[in-house]
Amino acid sequence: PLPTPAHHGQQHQHPPRPHDAATASLPPSEAVYTALIQTYLNLLCHDNATFLAERCAASFPDSENAIYLLAYCYYRNGSPKSARNVLLTRWVGRLDGSAAGASNSDGVKTVDGRGDDDDVIGDGNGNSDHAEEERTRSSARYLLAKCCYDLHLYGEAEETLLRKCRESFARAVIDGEGVVDGVK
Repeated sequence: PLPTPAHHGQQHQHPPRPHDAATASLPPSEAVYTALIQTYLNLLCHDNATFLAERCAASFPDSENAIYLLAYCYYRNGSPKSARNVLLTRWVGRLDGSAAGASNSDGVKTVDGRGDDDDVIGDGNGNSDHAEEERTRSSARYLLAKCCYDLHLYGEAEETLLRKCRESFARAVIDGEGVVDGVK
């Protein structure tokens, strides 16, 4: 049996998603990586989890799950700058076809928020692949905002959290769904 890690007043955080139906839609080898990464995170073995996440992201470069897990492991390992870099270069840039936005003082591109599939709805039971992808994307947006906040990039953190909401609202107004008491 493995020794139980001492928590010494640390609040234990669970990994982003347990090994269950969320990994059912992944290729078998990626699902194994995901389960192992989540196990190491549960055991607070962040270096091991990060190593496996790097291998997973290298093996599955087009997987949103692999990229998100890599960024999450970097963040949990105390490196929000690395996590932010992964999310901005491999996530946002890949989804919108370009490295998004303007460069900041670190030379890292800033998020422009494009590339998320908007208004994706599952079958009501959470069984849709699109619904699972949207949950991963929402988690990635939140993680990016947390990284920005930790790096004192408050404006970028706010923009990351609010951009999707603003875009949805603007679309609703354009489509006439955002009319309240006759006022847009």
